[in-house]
Amino acid sequence: MANLIASVRQQLHPEFTINQELYEPLDIERISTDDWSVERFIIEKKLSTADAVQMIKETMRWRHYLCLTTLTESHFPREFYLLGTAFSSGSFDREGNGLLFLRTKFHRKMEELKYLGEQYTAFMVEQLDRSLGRNRGVTIVFDASNSGYANLDMESLGRLVQAISQYFPCGLKRLLVYEMLSIFSGLWSGIISHWLPAEFCSKVVFVNRKTIGSYISEEDLPFYMGGRCMVNPHAVPEGCTRSFAEWGGVSSPEAEGNKFSEKAIKKAFKMWKPMLEMAKREEKELLSAIFSESGL
Repeated sequence: MANLIASVRQQLHPEFTINQELYEPLDIERISTDDWSVERFIIEKKLSTADAVQMIKETMRWRHYLCLTTLTESHFPREFYLLGTAFSSGSFDREGNGLLFLRTKFHRKMEELKYLGEQYTAFMVEQLDRSLGRNRGVTIVFDASNSGYANLDMESLGRLVQAISQYFPCGLKRLLVYEMLSIFSGLWSGIISHWLPAEFCSKVVFVNRKTIGSYISEEDLPFYMGGRCMVNPHAVPEGCTRSFAEWGGVSSPEAEGNKFSEKAIKKAFKMWKPMLEMAKREEKELLSAIFSESGL
């Protein structure tokens, strides 16, 4: 493997010199010094260094587009955390893989938020992937419970699943689709088969409240799913004080002016209002259960 890693680095060196502006400096450093950052692509491409090089270039350009190496928790407006659309519980499935939860009931499609939403989800996957290292993978729980047609943004979902499968090789171990209504199951299957290679489709498992225990223990399952894990999915990280109204970030690299318009900000808050209220009620139920369990 050492010879293959060296070969990939040698093939990438001219690319990083000629097209340096297409890549993040930290990513170039990782590829140059961290063996696992290269090895995972070689394994994914069945030891083909040429294919691994191409996959690395595509991955690094995607990461540059999202500014992924420079993102921090405080980059995102606090409403993203209050909604809890994506969160890591810090717990693991029965095979020891880290858990990332995606909740459609707190999501609505809004074109103006597409880039920021893609940044947010990629950041969540990135943080979990890096914390686990090479010996553990990621299990994503796609929670479709209490969701309707308005919640299922199939375009964003397809891009997300494709990104995870292509840009985090050897990372995703399983995708649990939780409590999806049968009316949407066929549509989901179509999305999966369209966006993903056949070998990845075998990692997708449909589960419900009765069967999810086969993959995640009660201790590691969030409270709102009937488990005993009391992690608050709506907690705002320390230092994330800016509301979306005062956030001031870019809407996308290509957008004229790059800033969110007043109209877009009002549209977002109108869309979020009922979901934020729902999130607040859920948080109160969790805190009540915590206090009750502690005897306070």
